[in-house]
Amino acid sequence: MQVVWLVLPTQNFSPLIPHSIVAKKINLPIALYRIEGGYGVHPRWSDVVRRGKMRSYVSRVIYPEEFMQMTDEGLLTVIKEGIYVDENKIE
Repeated sequence: MQVVWLVLPTQNFSPLIPHSIVAKKINLPIALYRIEGGYGVHPRWSDVVRRGKMRSYVSRVIYPEEFMQMTDEGLLTVIKEGIYVDENKIE
């Protein structure tokens, strides 16, 4: 089995090459990996790691059969929804 990591930053990204084009070219499943609780435990603006809980998991796997039928905008929307985290709603 061939594994390729396509690393996407947080939901605040605007790629130079749309990820949907890269995904369709390599023709491998896309695993959307979500990290929750990171803002409270290790915020970007602080050098201090705080007490708290972080959780990370694969939120969804999109297989080539599924994303080949999607438009580029549709795939980008699915990716954004899969990695989106609202830190204010984390318990």
